[in-house]
Amino acid sequence: MGKPTGFLEYERETAKVLPPKVRIANFKEFRTPLNKEKQKLQGARCMACGVPFCQSGMMIGGMASGCPLHNLVPETNDLVYTGNWKQAFLRLSKTHSFPEFTSRVCPALCEAACTCNINGEPVSTKENERAIIETAEELQAPVMVGTAEVLLPATELNLVADYLIPMAKKASVPVCVHYDHGLTFERCMEALKLGFTSVMYDCSTVSYEENVERVAEMVKICHAMGVTVEAELGHVGDNAGAGKLENPEDYYTDPDTALDYITRTGADSLAVAVGNAHGDYAFPPKLDFDRIDVISKKVNIPLVLHGGSGLADNDFRQAVQLGVSKVNIFTDIDKAGKAGVEAGIAAGERTMMGLIAYEIDAMKKVVAEKIRLFGSEGKAC
Repeated sequence: MGKPTGFLEYERETAKVLPPKVRIANFKEFRTPLNKEKQKLQGARCMACGVPFCQSGMMIGGMASGCPLHNLVPETNDLVYTGNWKQAFLRLSKTHSFPEFTSRVCPALCEAACTCNINGEPVSTKENERAIIETAEELQAPVMVGTAEVLLPATELNLVADYLIPMAKKASVPVCVHYDHGLTFERCMEALKLGFTSVMYDCSTVSYEENVERVAEMVKICHAMGVTVEAELGHVGDNAGAGKLENPEDYYTDPDTALDYITRTGADSLAVAVGNAHGDYAFPPKLDFDRIDVISKKVNIPLVLHGGSGLADNDFRQAVQLGVSKVNIFTDIDKAGKAGVEAGIAAGERTMMGLIAYEIDAMKKVVAEKIRLFGSEGKAC
């Protein structure tokens, strides 16, 4: 689709390539790709023609015309034009498994069949596909996924593990499967046996000494199995309900106590109470950045910020710079999924299977935004 008048406004432009006699001397990259803004203009050249021969993949007069894989060419070109690279990759992946190869070696039958090619230059679809792949690779980031004990009334932990852990193993980026807010020793042990690779043992509501004793024991067991442990000191309450704290500052994490706590427990990461809370914020929260900074320098391990949903982008950036390495955003993702379902219903979708696609797309957008915001983009190894 692109821009209806784009083919009249923008000239075809492709990457600069070295001559064959030069490129055969080594195995280095021989293309100098267009920058993202120029590539978006090439997507704009897709003219929203009535019959997209580019994706037809048929024989005409004994010759192949259009993409034999039936790639959704106008749709991917439109997503390139709008700069929606993540969705462009997902759309491209619907029709074949190796776009990273075909975007290099395909003879581009789609371009030969392009309507613009009748009286001018075709849309540079092959180049657009390559740009999509490169952008998808650029966005790769390590992530943590999982569930929390408070969510288990909705399902069983073993059922969550059955689909979550295999997906994590198949992913092309590092994925940590985390059991969050484990409230009982027995549940944490169950998560370990099922294959979770990270456990949060939340003992923040008991006395300090009991918190230390319980978490230290959990650390010994988990480390013997190669599993990391997150702990909480202070107490992160809720924005509403039974967990709401009348005087939240009374439960803030004390920096000196944090140092003693980590020294005695050996926990791998620490969830801190610094003005954050679980759930939706009724009013803008005020994080204690000075406290975050002091705690981070004292304990020298990754800090965790629970209740990340609803915080301002600048708050996230500053917290990350000061030592926060993990941010929980369940509420943001959950709300996005709900909004996606509502959008699907508004669009006329009436089946659960159809609505799931809307839900997933909406959640993916939030995840991509947070990956960029937290600075995780491109850190997969």
